[in-house]
Amino acid sequence: MKTISIIGLGLIGSSIARGLQGKYKIIGFNRRDEVTQKALKNGVIDVAAKNLEDAVRGADIVVIATPLGTYEEIATQISEFLEPGTVVTDVGSVKTHAVFSIYKHMPPGVDFVPAHPIAGKESTGLDAGDGKLFVGKKAIITPLPKNRSESIQEVENLWKDLGSITEQMTPAEHDKIYACVSHIPQLLAYAYSMAIHNKRYAIGQEPDNEIYKRFTRIRSSDAVIWAEIFMINGTNISKFLEKLFNGIVHIDKFSNLVEMREELGDKEFAPKLTGNKKFDAATIIFPALLGNLLLFCAEDELENNLSRGFSAADIHESLAMLEQQVGSEIQKRDYAEYAGTGLRDFTVFSLCDVSELVADYEEEIQLLKMLLHRKIFEITAAMESDSVEHLTEKLKEAQIMPENLRVRSL
Repeated sequence: MKTISIIGLGLIGSSIARGLQGKYKIIGFNRRDEVTQKALKNGVIDVAAKNLEDAVRGADIVVIATPLGTYEEIATQISEFLEPGTVVTDVGSVKTHAVFSIYKHMPPGVDFVPAHPIAGKESTGLDAGDGKLFVGKKAIITPLPKNRSESIQEVENLWKDLGSITEQMTPAEHDKIYACVSHIPQLLAYAYSMAIHNKRYAIGQEPDNEIYKRFTRIRSSDAVIWAEIFMINGTNISKFLEKLFNGIVHIDKFSNLVEMREELGDKEFAPKLTGNKKFDAATIIFPALLGNLLLFCAEDELENNLSRGFSAADIHESLAMLEQQVGSEIQKRDYAEYAGTGLRDFTVFSLCDVSELVADYEEEIQLLKMLLHRKIFEITAAMESDSVEHLTEKLKEAQIMPENLRVRSL
């Protein structure tokens, strides 16, 4: 039985451990020892490592399942203890960053094969782990030109053992795709939550409805983790936002794209209005328009603008040279193939045909357009500050509900 070392026992790391029980000998390490010991006590891992040296010595596979900002430090610390033949991989959602942070620290004979499971929850930590989290979900593997075929297969097998459907692409292409279908929906979820609770709009109520809860679910995701992702993949996010901003100006035109939304697997439903125009605009009409716009832009981006050739102006020159070895042909992709639960949930109101309602909500739509634009700008300004702490505090504003907010059933 092969030995796998999992560094980081949060949602993803502990889910990997739970899903691989009985298939690998599992060594676990977490920076907080009490978490490691709890994982051992609960049978999530087989061996509790006290430090990074103990975690990686003798491991066949090492999985780094910690926040992106920790990658370089961890790679530096484990490098001297890795043995030839060991395969190192990760689970981060920005692959070019993973390459720059980890690859250069790998000693001779050790392969780093980046990967990203397209699965998650808004909850975090050891107790949130689920051994079936990855079943039926994509796992994107972004091999490097110098990776041994055996190492790539090792990582493929790991994710297949977890029930995932694997696919390979280059790191830079991955980062462009997931800026569209993952990072932007998350950013919009934060921004929209801030917009509708702004005093200028004063929604005054929070819907108690399962569909609306789906729509707002991802705003509860860990702001610290997402602040790092937004800053690290900021170039791709900013480029996509340029397209989105142009669409927001004309968002009322995106009132019925139900057929596009059906590619994600749900069926159309009719909106249930309450008669309160501000409430209905903020909780049904505008979410439908915003979801349609997002899907339209994502489809356009993936069909027309993605290429396996990358500019050194956008990507670090050394990586761009590696990417060019893959080829320069344009490959069209279907956004629905890469959509995780975040995109699906945030665009759920796209299943509503609101084309007959838009004209009656013109004033409310205009105000929401302005507020959303402002909140996106505030988030992007925080991204440009180069302060993860500042951006984190900005994102947390979306998770703080105004005092005296009432809950209203739809």
